[in-house]
Amino acid sequence: FNFGGSVLSSSRFSSSASSSSGVTAGGLRGSRRLGRVIHPVREPLKVGQSGDAILVPHNETIIESNLNAKHDNADIVSTCRPAHLAQNKFVSLLLDEARRRLDELHKDDANKGNGNLALEDSISDEYLRYDEEVTHISESKDFPSQQPIIVIETSKGKTYHTRYLVAADGVHSPTRKHYHIPMNGEASIQDLINVHFRTNEALSKLLIGNSTTNPTSPISLNERNGENHQAMLHFIYNSKLVGVFVCHDGNHGEWVLQIPFFPPFQTMDDFTEEKVRGMIWAGLGIHPTNDNIASTINSNDEYRFDILSLRPWTMSSLVAQKYVNDSNTVVLAGDAAHAFPPAGGFGMNTGLQDAHNLAWRLTLLLKNEASGSSLINAKSILGKYERDRKPIASQNAALSVRNYQRTLRIARACYLDAQH
Repeated sequence: FNFGGSVLSSSRFSSSASSSSGVTAGGLRGSRRLGRVIHPVREPLKVGQSGDAILVPHNETIIESNLNAKHDNADIVSTCRPAHLAQNKFVSLLLDEARRRLDELHKDDANKGNGNLALEDSISDEYLRYDEEVTHISESKDFPSQQPIIVIETSKGKTYHTRYLVAADGVHSPTRKHYHIPMNGEASIQDLINVHFRTNEALSKLLIGNSTTNPTSPISLNERNGENHQAMLHFIYNSKLVGVFVCHDGNHGEWVLQIPFFPPFQTMDDFTEEKVRGMIWAGLGIHPTNDNIASTINSNDEYRFDILSLRPWTMSSLVAQKYVNDSNTVVLAGDAAHAFPPAGGFGMNTGLQDAHNLAWRLTLLLKNEASGSSLINAKSILGKYERDRKPIASQNAALSVRNYQRTLRIARACYLDAQH
């Protein structure tokens, strides 16, 4: 998926967004491009280069390489290229890698003459617990060192003792609440309903524009014009839906729709699956029973989607007042330490940076304590983790809010203002 986007207006079966974000007054398949968004992250960013996207008229010829020509000789910020990766897929990748590494540890243990070890009995003290909830946390003193020890009880009746606990248990972190660590910032920017749905193969091909089975279809015509529908974000404004489609994996039909939600004037009873299904069809700009559409596209195809989940959530901009508890044994990381609007992908990236910053510090602490050295202490090294990461979280929170506010300018141009 490219990073960029389009601004579109209603007109059946014209081109949709060809880059990563678009604004549509009709639907994904019922729109005409009026402008396009050029986003610099399509190429490696360079030092001094603005990261802001640029909106230009669709018929205006722009040579993108000329936009930042003055930075041609500057160093690139990172050798890595940006990519769109849904959190559920990323978690699956992490889990698979954790299992692979644990399996390697068990093989090493077996080679040392411990071939009958169970998963939880590895002499390497490495454990992997998935789908197991922490039900209680307490603190005791180790004997004879008198160092504080965290005691964890789980939903599967297990009890664990640990010197340090990393609380990466999400924005509603029970661990953070247990230690009475408040969050500072704006707790409720906008309520939304998250709809996760999956399209079947025929509908996926129609939306993405990668089917050439019918040479006269609008899909093939768009492809011959060098255009396609592979975009990441689609902002939809029509009489039946105001919302944002997030295309996580268009080729495999993985989509999320974010619908603005206004309690107490609305409740979840107003968003039955049947009603939401109609909103999705309206946003996509097609419906399998629409005769006009059926006569234009391959009528042998059956277009379907399955709603996988439908739940409300609240967009916020929050940063924990502190990242470490008073006894310097519990450390917050990821969404437990900060929550941002999902505008720019800063949430997951900031959490990964937290983990990277914290991992070496904990390794240093544990090795230092195992050797009996007193050269460093938890208060000092974990305090520096907080001083490193908290300002970054505050900065990224502000940037995410700024990005979100920029998207609202388009809604206000359509005479839609959430403040009204």
